Amino acid sequence: MFKKLSISILCVLAISELFGQGWVNNGAKVVLTDSVHVVVTTANGHYMNKNGGLIFSKRKSYFTLRGNWYNNGGNVAIATNDGTVILDGGGQLIGGLSSTSFNSLFFQGNGNKTLAIPTLVGGGQLGLKSGVLKLNDKSLYLNSNTLTVNNALPSAIQRTQGLIIGETEPGMGYSFVQWNCRDQAINTKYSIPFGSIDQIYIPFDINIDGKGVSTRDSGFVRIAMFPTNPLLAVNNRPFPTGVNNLKNEFGLENDIKCLDRFYIVESAGYGFRPQLTFTYPYIDREWDKLLGSANDVIERELRAVRYNTGSSSWQYPGGGRTDVAKNNLSFSAGSNYTGQWVLFNWPSCPDVQFSTETVCDGESMLMANQSTVSKGVIDSVVWDVGGVIYSDLDTITHVFPNSGDFNVKLKVRSNRGCWDSAINVVTVHPLPLVDFSYNDTCFGQRTIFNQKSSTSTGALTSHFWDLKGVSTGVGDVFNHTFPSVISTDMVLTSFNTWGCRDSTTKTIQIRELPPVDYESNEICEGDVAFFYDRTMGTANKTNWTWKVDETTFSFNADSKRSFASNGVYSVKLIVENEFGCIDSITKNQLVKPKAAADFTFFPTQIAISDPLVRFFNSSGNANYFSWDFGDNIGYSNLANPEYEYGDTGVYPVVLIANNDGQCPDTVMKVLFVGPDIRIFIPNAFTPHGEDHINETFKPVGILHGLDEFYMEIYNRWGELLYKTDDINRPWDGTFRGSDVEQDNYLYLIKVVDVFRNEKWFKGIVTVLR
Repeated sequence: MFKKLSISILCVLAISELFGQGWVNNGAKVVLTDSVHVVVTTANGHYMNKNGGLIFSKRKSYFTLRGNWYNNGGNVAIATNDGTVILDGGGQLIGGLSSTSFNSLFFQGNGNKTLAIPTLVGGGQLGLKSGVLKLNDKSLYLNSNTLTVNNALPSAIQRTQGLIIGETEPGMGYSFVQWNCRDQAINTKYSIPFGSIDQIYIPFDINIDGKGVSTRDSGFVRIAMFPTNPLLAVNNRPFPTGVNNLKNEFGLENDIKCLDRFYIVESAGYGFRPQLTFTYPYIDREWDKLLGSANDVIERELRAVRYNTGSSSWQYPGGGRTDVAKNNLSFSAGSNYTGQWVLFNWPSCPDVQFSTETVCDGESMLMANQSTVSKGVIDSVVWDVGGVIYSDLDTITHVFPNSGDFNVKLKVRSNRGCWDSAINVVTVHPLPLVDFSYNDTCFGQRTIFNQKSSTSTGALTSHFWDLKGVSTGVGDVFNHTFPSVISTDMVLTSFNTWGCRDSTTKTIQIRELPPVDYESNEICEGDVAFFYDRTMGTANKTNWTWKVDETTFSFNADSKRSFASNGVYSVKLIVENEFGCIDSITKNQLVKPKAAADFTFFPTQIAISDPLVRFFNSSGNANYFSWDFGDNIGYSNLANPEYEYGDTGVYPVVLIANNDGQCPDTVMKVLFVGPDIRIFIPNAFTPHGEDHINETFKPVGILHGLDEFYMEIYNRWGELLYKTDDINRPWDGTFRGSDVEQDNYLYLIKVVDVFRNEKWFKGIVTVLR
């Protein structure tokens, strides 16, 4: 049986004073022993803790208060994890300047309770934390404050009809319930008995799927939630702190697909967070149009999604399972759950498909939307064709700028807010690159056309030739012989594997051939023939090629060539004009045989003493002769003439042999007519002889061809007595005008002929007296 004390009759001197018929603890340490029950019975009797006052409760002690609880003591007001505080009044307030750490806190009386300051229940001291918050049928208004439940057991909050009302927006400050779950085991389930302003029960449940590891007995999860106005055209406002949009994954405003309630989840004190399943509660009016909501939500398809502040976007697709009977959604959030949450409809997305055509470069492609949606209808279609946008058209035609592969994106939205898209790679097949070559565009010659087309993909399949007004044909090669000068168009059309075709046109000018002709002179073998181009025509000539027996010898307009042998040679002139037309002419070039002049003469050693020379003609292929005997005097036309030279000398004898073809030949041979010097030197002479014979001394004999003469006479003592360079001035046997004595004298004689041959003679001559 409790011992009940009434504050109206209890006075504790030095530690207590009356406070509005209540109790002021002014720094006292009040001990409530076991089974003690302190009651402040006055309705306006409040409890005020000041100046570090503390209540020490023991086990089953109770403190019942019908007024407000104020803690201005600068501490947690209750110093033990035992005892119970009962708020048993009407409209009571827990406030003051300091937070209170209650052990057990019971709500009774005839009114709801309100927090004016963050408050803890469950025991705030070291040791076992087993206190409970018993709401009974009363509601607790958090009033933008945090209620911390420090008892980790799910039974730490108990109720019959009581609720925790925490529907405050971020501008007012969140109303959190923080449950210090610590390291509770798997499958531990917590239920926070939240209620709406109009007293609708909307509990937020937390189930532990994986055990966490807390640090220093501090691991917690705390929850706040607040509704938004469902009647606004753009609802779900205001956003939670840190949230700046409510767009779906397609970047569209998603408010009409979202429940009008936000949930804020925070957690701390864990080295490794527990894995949790949350059960998010809601009220039908927050989504149901029938109850006035501006939303378009299908309740059974609600999903939970969390906001990513790093990317400023919601982390779709979200998940969870909706229990429409209980108005909640359960979602296994794992260990990554802190942040802002909202429930939304995952849109019914279209199955996006579209058809295209096979086209070639330059052709328009027809594309048709073939998308379907399982729920609702498609209300928006956007095509993106290489940056060109087409909106709200089920079929479009588009001409791509060139061939190649292009991404075509079709983006389709259902009327339930889901965009989806598909990208197809469409191929615009290339046209063939058409080209051809041709040669011999000169009349009278066969002009050959060769296709040079190509295609970047596939293969070329066929070619069609159209020689305008002349002829047509198919194949890689086409040829035609033009009978006259003409200007016409050739059109080549090429096709590739894809059936793509293109054409090219070239104007073909058929030009005249150059009328080739030339002149040349008749020649003899060994001579040079001169060739002169005489090609006429209106076109300019650009190239000449001269050939003898198919061997090229010149590229000049006029040319020349020597021929070493007689005969008939095939000489060809090829002329190309400015249009590339080429023609030629071949003529025979006669090279006549040439006379072969030659002769001999006799004697071969000719002296002036016998100057007659006989010439013997040995020329070939000759019947006409002309002789020049080299002395500017003698000439002859005889075949084998004779000639007598009048003097010594070197004579170039020239024979010109000629024939009927007037192809002469000349030969020159040098003939020497030599001197004839035969000297006799007397060995004695008699100056002033009586018979006047042999009175002087000089050489005598045959002196034909003598050019120089020199003679010296010496006595036996080597004295020069006489000298002369004139053979006609002999020594008369005197020296300085006086006769020399009869004696032997030495002579030196030098003779030089006309060919500068010299001889010396030395001997003794006797002077006889």
